Amino acid sequence: EKVNSSDPNKNLLFRYEETWIEMNFTPEGKSQLAEYIDDYSRAGLSTFEMQDNTPASLKALLFNRYCHYNSGSMIECVEPFKDFYRKYYK
Repeated sequence: EKVNSSDPNKNLLFRYEETWIEMNFTPEGKSQLAEYIDDYSRAGLSTFEMQDNTPASLKALLFNRYCHYNSGSMIECVEPFKDFYRKYYK
């Protein structure tokens, strides 16, 4: 079910939360999340919003998808992702 049909960004984030939950229940999903966390850390985001109670693996998934759909390198996506996350997720 959609969270807010008038805001596609929030709807997308809700779907990624569902995906993240599903990934945590399979060995393949857990392995993929570990790769996302490695990329997230290499991009310098391991301390980003550490106190917001959002698991790093979920933020790593969101970052991965953000970079993928914005066709940017991880480094190019860091600051825009932070803005996006703060605006739409936090």
